[in-house]
Amino acid sequence: MDISPNEWISYKEMNRRSSTDLNAKIDPDMSYIAGKEVRVNDPRLIALVVKWKKKMSLDPNGTMAYNFKGNSGFVEELRQVFNGS
Repeated sequence: MDISPNEWISYKEMNRRSSTDLNAKIDPDMSYIAGKEVRVNDPRLIALVVKWKKKMSLDPNGTMAYNFKGNSGFVEELRQVFNGS
């Protein structure tokens, strides 16, 4: 198996984290609640939704759509996460 020099990647490149895609859509509902732009692929939003889905544990398969906007606990935590309060 021959590997040419241009196929090698450096150690630094191998461990580089991929940044959040800034071209992703903005979630209008979450942005309204947070008071600033929140992108749909923001890792903080994804982690928060996963946490609340596990907390509610209504759908173990993860196929059901949730409406967290009406949950005051979720709304408060979203504001804290995105506003640092």
